Amino acid sequence: MEKRIRTSSAKSSSLPVDYLKMVGEIFRTNFDDSLVALRKLGMEELEFVARGQIFPDEILLAVSLIEANQLAANTVFASCEFDPKASQPTAEDLLSICVDAVGTVFSALLDPENTDRLEQVAARSLAAIEEAPFEWTEVKIEKRRVFVRADKSNLTLDEAADAWLRQHDPRTQEEIEAEEAETEKLFVTGASAKGKHSVH
Repeated sequence: MEKRIRTSSAKSSSLPVDYLKMVGEIFRTNFDDSLVALRKLGMEELEFVARGQIFPDEILLAVSLIEANQLAANTVFASCEFDPKASQPTAEDLLSICVDAVGTVFSALLDPENTDRLEQVAARSLAAIEEAPFEWTEVKIEKRRVFVRADKSNLTLDEAADAWLRQHDPRTQEEIEAEEAETEKLFVTGASAKGKHSVH
């Protein structure tokens, strides 16, 4: 994923798989009515997939609504500044804010009461939705600045590329494992974290 903050350091750690699965579950639960409506409009095998990176100065979270057998997806990114040396806010706090920011954008895109908007999404014409933030746009969540952006990138294609590298490049595998271990130390995952995340 491409950083929002332009710095010389592009080194990052991927968010833990368990955390990303939990985020996907949160979105599936919160947008269940919308998914039902989209299926009625002809979209099949829909799922939310989350990915994220922690950089030395930025946390970046992306959630995609992916339809089986489609190259494009509806993806919303959230980015916020991060200082790993600061005691507050923690990486987990900032990720919770990013989840809410992404949820805010999807709430506008997937309002089950807005039939016209759902039809645009089902027609795979995200570009026709004028309110969609196609450039980084600042929003305030819990009095903190978060930046959101939407596009048609498909996170599962990125996952496939990562999986190929893991299988075919031992050095890449070692680097990924070391980065994941470092990221795990930054926040809590699992049942104890679920209560801290909601989509507004």
